[in-house]
Amino acid sequence: MSERFSKIKSFTLIYVLFYLLISLASLAFPATSLAKAHVYIAERNSRVQKFMTHRRILETGPTTFAIRSSAWRANIERADYYKSLYMEQKAKADITGNRRLKKIFLSLANKYYQRYRNCLKQIADAPLFWKVTDNTDSVYVKIKIKKRTYSKSRAIRKQHYWDLYKLVKAKALRTNNPTQRRRYLNQAKIYKRRSRSIKSTYYRHVKTVDYGWTAVNLVRAYIWRTNTPGTYRFYVYAKDRAGNSQRNVARNYLIVR
Repeated sequence: MSERFSKIKSFTLIYVLFYLLISLASLAFPATSLAKAHVYIAERNSRVQKFMTHRRILETGPTTFAIRSSAWRANIERADYYKSLYMEQKAKADITGNRRLKKIFLSLANKYYQRYRNCLKQIADAPLFWKVTDNTDSVYVKIKIKKRTYSKSRAIRKQHYWDLYKLVKAKALRTNNPTQRRRYLNQAKIYKRRSRSIKSTYYRHVKTVDYGWTAVNLVRAYIWRTNTPGTYRFYVYAKDRAGNSQRNVARNYLIVR
């Protein structure tokens, strides 16, 4: 009897504890609170879904890359060498009666003649390496080339503000009035900031290349012929068939020596 009574007592105690837990839960989280919680979670999920959709829309479009490169101008001293090679291949083409050999000799003659012209004009064949990645099969590519140019007017204005900075700084060091010294130092800071903000060089637009429709996910090279040495910067623009522009405008440097 004692064992049976102890089992009944333990079951009764468990039932009472379970009932108390349910009562506390109903008091702490009423039905209205639970309903509000479900509504809040649903609204939050919808906001997250809208944000991810908007982000996917913004991220649509090709991605461009640019690779730095350099080039050297043709040496004018080698013009006579390429001229002699051109004359030699031209003579071989005139002598031979074989059509296949004649075509080969003429092709070599045109190649050496082009190099001879490049040496006379000191032209450099500068390669511009770039790449476009996208989910589509082809994109429309444009390349803009800008040259680093020295501006005399900007340099004069920059030097003018620097001279004013040194003049006002000297006045601040000479004066014994603390208020006047503070005013001179504040004015000197303004002139120094203006002098540093002015750049004596800028990038001037030289050429825009319409590369046209091309395949994606491949490293391409556009050969740009120029005889002007200096530092250039080129930008790569792309647009897919849906009209989406590139996510970023890739840029890099080209040095022609």
